[in-house]
Amino acid sequence: MKQTRQPLHRLAWTFCCLCLGLMALSALPGSIPRARVARVIPLASPVTQPDPPQHLDLAAAWGATPIQRLPTLVDEGHRFVFGDAVTADGEWLVGSIEPRLIFAATNESPVIALYNLKTREILRLHAMRTPRSQLLGAASYGDWVVWSEATDVLRNADWTIYAYNVVTRQLTQLAQADRLNGEAIAGTMPYPAMDHGLIVWAQETLRSPTAQPRSVVRSLDITTGAATTLGVGIDPSISWPWVAWRDESGRDTVRSDVPVASDTLNVQNVQTQEILHMHGSAESLMLDGHTLAVCQARSLDVVNDVTKGLKPSTTILSVNAPNHLQDVTLSARLIGWTQVGPAEVWDRLLRVVVELPIRNGQSATWVHGDMLIWLDPEPPEAQREDVDMNLYPTPDINVIDVTTLPAKLAPHTTPSPTPTFDSTPALTPSPGL
Repeated sequence: MKQTRQPLHRLAWTFCCLCLGLMALSALPGSIPRARVARVIPLASPVTQPDPPQHLDLAAAWGATPIQRLPTLVDEGHRFVFGDAVTADGEWLVGSIEPRLIFAATNESPVIALYNLKTREILRLHAMRTPRSQLLGAASYGDWVVWSEATDVLRNADWTIYAYNVVTRQLTQLAQADRLNGEAIAGTMPYPAMDHGLIVWAQETLRSPTAQPRSVVRSLDITTGAATTLGVGIDPSISWPWVAWRDESGRDTVRSDVPVASDTLNVQNVQTQEILHMHGSAESLMLDGHTLAVCQARSLDVVNDVTKGLKPSTTILSVNAPNHLQDVTLSARLIGWTQVGPAEVWDRLLRVVVELPIRNGQSATWVHGDMLIWLDPEPPEAQREDVDMNLYPTPDINVIDVTTLPAKLAPHTTPSPTPTFDSTPALTPSPGL
């Protein structure tokens, strides 16, 4: 991949876009893997193009589905920032507690924390290394929560991956950025994913002291400590036993098997070592079971069963500029993503795009297991006040229990019923570290 490229973290990208929108509104562990069996899927394989999807608001699609609204304002000086992860029991959001003052000159470091969906309790796990540190990404499986953090919010090269056991309360450092001449190697940032105790991430590494760094996908078994390098690439996703990642190393090279410069999308079975390849670009990939979602800048495609190959796929959504899709998340029922525009999800059962209610501006959607999550920006007046005071905004976090969604479209009503929100009691901060 291009070494000058700096991939953006999915949540940071979303929140930066949100903050810019708010301001505008206010102004008006390494070994070589075993030999693998490889199948290359031809570029000419067809892509199914269905009729344009139906777009419905939440009430028209799902009826009076209850929405749980959670505040992110911890106190007047602090906010909770969602880290795009939920504990395996579905009870805690993973994120960080950060100061609200933009570019605050402070000695206070952000804190990795869990946010209880029912009690609103905040459990502080770990103070980051510097006041400029930032949570990059997080994941959870079983008793474990894993995350990556960087010591510089602007550069993000000096990163560390940690794991926390919610039962034993054990904190373990798992990996750290490779270094050259004592300096962390800038480039790919690690956004960990985890399933069945196997953690995968991408990182910039050196093949030799004189070679250019390259990004590789790493894996680590949290129970045995066994580590390996799966291949060259970035941004892996895992749904046991499958791992998917993108390889951009051929982006600037026209290969004999591909008529134009292209990325390679890889899906590997880490039990059998079989690996599938598909040529083509993507903004992000996500696995759930045997399903693979491929998010491109202008379209969202789905491969329903990777055990049968990576083609044909189905395009479920296409958009035009200036809209831009990325950061796809996937569950058995829903597909979520980030875009320039409304907060939407694809209902895989009902086969419709559902637009979610927000009070102002734009948002993004995430799906994790039985949870659908999206940010609900502050009303315009509160946003303008935050900007005037040089404060980061504090959007609410909206949550729907996916198990409550209907198995068929809601009966047509005119007008559509207003979505039902629960009460929003204040957060309950736990004692400090």
